[in-house]
Amino acid sequence: MSKKIAKRQTIIQAAIEVFGKKSFRDSNISEIARRANVAEGTIYQYFRNKEDLFFSIPIEKTKEFCAELELHLQGMVGPFNKIRKFIWYYFTFSR
Repeated sequence: MSKKIAKRQTIIQAAIEVFGKKSFRDSNISEIARRANVAEGTIYQYFRNKEDLFFSIPIEKTKEFCAELELHLQGMVGPFNKIRKFIWYYFTFSR
């Protein structure tokens, strides 16, 4: 994983934690930057603004879910087994 991708993921994880404790309105970029251990300006290299960062979270989590699901479904045979694995993974991922 490249440094740029890792840094972006760190920022998103910090945003998840900050938005999880406060509302979108009460959260701010400087708090997210502190939590991610980056400068505020670094966040703006990856995201246009707080709203862009906020709406990037479900997009990134969906990509992560789909990529991991593909790995879990490899080698599974039959629709019933695939559906069972999907349900198991869904609940495991959602924690």
